[in-house]
Amino acid sequence: MILKTQFERTCMAPSFILVLSMLCASALLAQEELPSRDVERRLALIEQGKAEEVRSELPSLLTRYQKDPGVLYLQARLTEDATKAVKLYQTIVDNFGSSPWADDALYQIYRFYYAVGLYKTAEQKLAELRKRFPSSPYIQAAQRTQPHANEETSSATVDSAIRKGGYTIQVGAFSNPRNADRQRVFFVQEGYPVRVLNVVRGGKSYFLVWVGEVKTHEEAKSLSSEIEKKYHIDTMIVSH
Repeated sequence: MILKTQFERTCMAPSFILVLSMLCASALLAQEELPSRDVERRLALIEQGKAEEVRSELPSLLTRYQKDPGVLYLQARLTEDATKAVKLYQTIVDNFGSSPWADDALYQIYRFYYAVGLYKTAEQKLAELRKRFPSSPYIQAAQRTQPHANEETSSATVDSAIRKGGYTIQVGAFSNPRNADRQRVFFVQEGYPVRVLNVVRGGKSYFLVWVGEVKTHEEAKSLSSEIEKKYHIDTMIVSH
């Protein structure tokens, strides 16, 4: 007669085996990645103007492929508010630096900062792209970026607006002016000074929503933290 220990009896119990199987399945699910070709196919659909088709798939993709950089990249591309999209791209760069989407994400961050006229930050991102991904095809693409004459005016508007207050908090960057105005009205009603600036780069127009005017970076950090905690939205400190 073979005597089993309490531990052995517990491990052989049907309920224990069921729980163990579920845990293993969850672990495998969490590690599952969406193949690059499937990400590229959906990116092609977005470029073809079929973003809503991909958007309808996004919730199930986020559930099935948890923390997958390719799915996060799709989510960022589909995010209307460019400020939130930049946060998603930065998550890919910071947490999935070896993934095939990391240099794509860093390039998108560079493009955003360049587009809104924050050239110093854009150059820092381009330098990071060169250092971390020296073979990336996006390096040449970024170097070909040149401002047009009409874009310089937009840049001057942004720079003068920044100099006026020292620092401000960007709470949104929209391609649709109605979304920007909706956010402007909200923060005005909350008692904050708000500005909406329109900048155009490479034929793409952004409507930036800026809240508050402070003199020091510490004040800007405090205001940014206040807005994020109070309204649960992503913000960005804008400076020279």
